[in-house]
Amino acid sequence: MGEQEKGRLGAWGRRGLLVFLPLVLSLALPLPSAAQTPDSLAAEPLAAPRPRVYAEGPAPGRAVSPIPARTPALDPADALEALPGAFRYTLGAPGWPDGLSLGGRAPDAHALTLGGLPFTDLFTERPREDLVPLEVLDRFRMADGRYGRPGAVVATVRPFRAEAPLTELRYLPGQEGLQYIGATHTQTRRPPRLLRDAAGRGRLIVLGHVAGRQATGPYTGEALGGWHALGRLTLVRPGFSVDLTELHVRHTHGARSGLGSTTGIFSDVFYPTRASVLDPEAERQTERNDLALTLRAPVLSGEPLTVAAYWTRQHEHYTLGGFTADTLQLRGNRFGGWVTQAVRAGPHGFLLRLDGWLDDAPWGRMNPMAGAGVRTQLHATLGDTLTVAGWRIEAEGGAHAVGSEVFPSASLRVDGRRVFASVGYAGAVPGRIEEVGYADLAQAAPELNRSRTLSAEAGLQASTGRFGVQLRGFASQTTDPRVLVAEGDTAYAFQDVGASFRRLGGTLALDWRADAPRGLYATAAVTVHTLLDPDQTPIRRREADALPTVWGSARLGFRALDLFGGALDLDLAAQGRAWSTFQSRVFIPAVALFALSDPTTTVNVPSRGTLDLLAAAQLQERATIFLVYENALAQRVYDGAYVVPVYPLPAHRLRFGVAWTLFN
Repeated sequence: MGEQEKGRLGAWGRRGLLVFLPLVLSLALPLPSAAQTPDSLAAEPLAAPRPRVYAEGPAPGRAVSPIPARTPALDPADALEALPGAFRYTLGAPGWPDGLSLGGRAPDAHALTLGGLPFTDLFTERPREDLVPLEVLDRFRMADGRYGRPGAVVATVRPFRAEAPLTELRYLPGQEGLQYIGATHTQTRRPPRLLRDAAGRGRLIVLGHVAGRQATGPYTGEALGGWHALGRLTLVRPGFSVDLTELHVRHTHGARSGLGSTTGIFSDVFYPTRASVLDPEAERQTERNDLALTLRAPVLSGEPLTVAAYWTRQHEHYTLGGFTADTLQLRGNRFGGWVTQAVRAGPHGFLLRLDGWLDDAPWGRMNPMAGAGVRTQLHATLGDTLTVAGWRIEAEGGAHAVGSEVFPSASLRVDGRRVFASVGYAGAVPGRIEEVGYADLAQAAPELNRSRTLSAEAGLQASTGRFGVQLRGFASQTTDPRVLVAEGDTAYAFQDVGASFRRLGGTLALDWRADAPRGLYATAAVTVHTLLDPDQTPIRRREADALPTVWGSARLGFRALDLFGGALDLDLAAQGRAWSTFQSRVFIPAVALFALSDPTTTVNVPSRGTLDLLAAAQLQERATIFLVYENALAQRVYDGAYVVPVYPLPAHRLRFGVAWTLFN
């Protein structure tokens, strides 16, 4: 990272609060006396809330996480790694693009949406969880699929309901120069006369959010910097709403390619003063802008029709050394939109969704994806939801066109009170990097990606007394899979595998006194996963070794709610994570993708267990304080731990956090 950029980031860390906090607070102007229930970091009152306004419609899928701003999470992967069957390829540094494997699949297989937009990389199509505005998001949700992909993470901006101005502040500092700082403000105003209906009715909801983050890290070549800002204007009138949303992200982090040892002793990589950093001057910079306009109005039987249009612009810069001549640039645009229409017909709740967008040809200095042209995507789905004898049934079918490749998708899910089952069929959405490669680093695949995945899962839960148990099994078969493989230390290639990948797995979760308001509680979850016939081909062996056979987590805590007459809620816990020996995947810093490792050049990941200590206190329902001590066992019980070779987890890092809610 250049000295000028370091200076800018340092100034942000020192003066960030002083710069934008007065700006946010100054927005708290007197408002009309209409009152709605606040949806904020503070607990909601028991009074019945007024109806919410969802600019993007009700979010699909199932909630799978708490509201991120109410937790000490630094990045989305912190909130998502606890998903049943999920495995996190963590790189050990905050803000880095960790990978998330769902159902044993590659980290870039699933879809990601943010407020209805496809929030994937314009060049690689990997989900960009590292760029979402975490502090302002609602609970993450999981859907069975989106855009023809198997599985989808759904992120939405929280539907704030405060008619009195509401401000939320969040500050998470820590060792190694760690600083995450964010502020959010929302208020509802009476719109200008021109924007009201004939009876003078209407509301204008204003939402502003800004956040910055930086960290130096213990090693050279992993510094983090950047900021993001989100603004939204929503005009609401009876039977009509329109909103304009702008999200801008600037993200910079070091791009070292791993660690080595100058003495020949491998354990040196866990000690910053002894480790040798590979490519210490390398750096990745991302600038992304998403502008969206959304209109909602009832058309059929009072059900809303949603029409949206958006423009996404993305710039990527990768610098191998400290010189401009070593910089590769990629620039591109995406122009798209979507339409959804809900229809009620007796017990059926139909939802038609049409998505389409155009990605223009990438360009930039020393364009590493020269030859990639314009590409379009079209996606159409029709879903139905109904309840029969207490069973909720969700079914969806779709047709998808990605460039010249056309394929179908389908899913069926049945939920009962304590059991569920689902089955799905999906394809793959290849990044344009698969078509043309990336400079001389990654070789393109010669054919279209015709990978298809048939998946199924089922689960049940039961409880007796203070104990609870949840069991989930999953299986999938991927035909004609395409994988990104390492060929030595510095070369990679996309390869089509003729044989199918067949996976089996399951997760067992246990809890004791999980909801108890006072006293000890405990939770634990263990996942097993296997790829059938792993020794049929060398690639299958590498795919099988990309995940541990067994991994899991456990938490033992003490909780005390409503202390001192409800003024304090306290939660103290020890949380562990463990995995068995495996080969893992290798990280490619230039494109932020994970590849199957080459067993001749990559070290194995040994079995390890990590331990974190956490404390959280909520004060008077207006502020929450966090204290986290990460990886307490490293350099004490063992030298260190890593999940991706060789990106060690931070050793006994102490960090603090506080979140405030202010009603102006």
